[in-house]
Order: sequence, then C-alpha cells, then structure tokens
Amino acid sequence: MRRRDFIALIGGAAAKLPLAARAQQQDRVRRVVSIEAGAEGDPTAREQIAILRDGLRKLGWIEGRNIKLEILWQAAKAEQAKAFVAQLVADPPDVVVASTLQAFFAMRRDASAIPTVFTNLPDPVSMGFVSNLARPDGNFTGFTAYEFVTAGKWLEVLKELAPQVTRIAMIISKATRPVGEGFYGAMQATAGPLGIETSLIAVDGPTDMQAGVEAFATKPNGGVIVAADPVRFIRGAVIEQADRHRLPAVYPYRGIIDEGGLAFYGIDFDDMYRGAATYVDRILRGAKAADLPIQAPTKFELEINLKVAGALGLNVPSSMIVRADRVIG
Repeated sequence: MRRRDFIALIGGAAAKLPLAARAQQQDRVRRVVSIEAGAEGDPTAREQIAILRDGLRKLGWIEGRNIKLEILWQAAKAEQAKAFVAQLVADPPDVVVASTLQAFFAMRRDASAIPTVFTNLPDPVSMGFVSNLARPDGNFTGFTAYEFVTAGKWLEVLKELAPQVTRIAMIISKATRPVGEGFYGAMQATAGPLGIETSLIAVDGPTDMQAGVEAFATKPNGGVIVAADPVRFIRGAVIEQADRHRLPAVYPYRGIIDEGGLAFYGIDFDDMYRGAATYVDRILRGAKAADLPIQAPTKFELEINLKVAGALGLNVPSSMIVRADRVIG
C-alpha cells in the first residue's frame, strides 16, 4: 500500500468517528491528585500546592477546563495514606503527586499502575526504592529531598556556630523511623572523628518531644539537629524547647529562622513542586514515569538568626555570616 493511500485510509477512519468521541479525546479533563502531609490550613503546605497549581497553569493545564487538581490533606500517618491510596485504586486519576513517604509506600504497594511523581523522598537509592536515579524502577519518578550524608553537614554547621557543643541529639519522627535512622547514622559517621557524643530522640508529637529534649538537656554542652522528615510539622514545639533549654539547633526547612530557629541549612522545597508540575505535564502528554530521571537537589542554602545566636551567647564567625545566603536579627 502506498503511503498516501495509507494516510487517506487513516484519515477516513478518523472522520468516521462520532464527533462527540473525537471531542472527548481532545477535551477530556485530566485528573491529578496530590497527597500531602500537611493540614489544609498549614501555610507552607498551601504555598506549595499554589506553586504546583501555578506551574501546571503556565504549562497549559487550566482547572475547570482541561484539568482537575484534587488535594488529599494530612497523609503523614500510614493509616491515612493507605486509606487515600485505596480511594485512588477504586477511582484511578491520571497522575498522583505523592508528597509523603507513607503515601509513596502505599502507592508502591497497592497502586503501582498509576503514574506517580513524588516529592520530598529522602535518598531513594540508599533506601532501596530504586536502583538508580537516571532510570527509575516501575511507574515512579520525582524529586528527592536530602541524601542521608546531608546530616554530616548539619552537624558541621552546628559545630561551627557553637564550638562548645560536645553532645548532639537528633530529633526524628517515629512515623518514618527508617528515614530518621538513616540521617542519624550519617551524623554519627561525622561526629565520631570530632569526638562528639550523639543520641537519638524519636517522637510522635510535641509531648514526647518535650520529654526527650528535657532529658537530653540535663547535661551541659548540648545541641540539637532536626532530621528532614514529618517532624517538620511540630517544628514550632522544637523551637520552643530549644529556646527553653538554651540549646543551639539546626533545622532542615527554610523560613525556620523567621519563626525563632537559630539556623537552617538545606534546600528550597518549593523547587520540588515546580519540578513536579513539569513532570506531571510530561506524563499527561504521554511520557512514561520510568523515562523521567529522578532529580536530586543541587543547591543548598544557609540561613542564620543572629538575634537567637546572641541570646544563646554564640559569637557567629564573620566568615560564616559572609557565606550565608540570608541573615536576620
């Protein structure tokens, strides 16, 4: 069959399709579901969803016209994440954005047929989720947060801010203990050669976090590192306890110094949601998740609150102030 005859045949077949069917193919509203750890009223969570929504809009996906974006809030606990994923299995969307480790676990176990873009997944290679970043396994891709080795850098920042520190406690979430223990192991590897004593405080919420910090603070020369996991949602309580017990603390989330934290070292989580919008767009246009490489952060920032440092009696080195991306106080 000649090429032009083949094209004519295909064109004729397309012409015979009902107009309604062709319109449905062109105008079908795509459904995207984002599973979030934060509560709907959490300002950080709402800002990140706004970034995702705006990114999709800039790429031509207009809510009410060709896309429906649904948000499932407060999925930091495994039971809730599993319940959400069960809903998605019963009524599959076109793409899922999984922003909690628990949601990723549930999607991987129960809904692997649904293309999934994750954000905030720590060190997926070390945790055995994928064999490599360039060619993700299965129907999953996305944007990682911190590799475990970042915990060594948090310790170095804390030690530079507070040279007198000889004891460091890392606060992790019981809900994602394997993640926290990964960070803790990396911190221990850095602390050992420096002669720093380390301990782990695993928490469910503000109450046991308070008890753990109070017990740690009974001895002098202590400092605190908050691991990068869902403990971020009790970060106000961590700041309060660090202030009460005069403990220098380093946090992995931007904006913490505006809330009274001493220092932040880490990444801009908003970038992951900007990236997620681009990956959702590519999947909606026909790309396979496994063909989209997992992207790790390349830029790290340092922020310091000099007022908090002064209250703790710390003399922040001028070299540290100069290289900081942001200083307040």
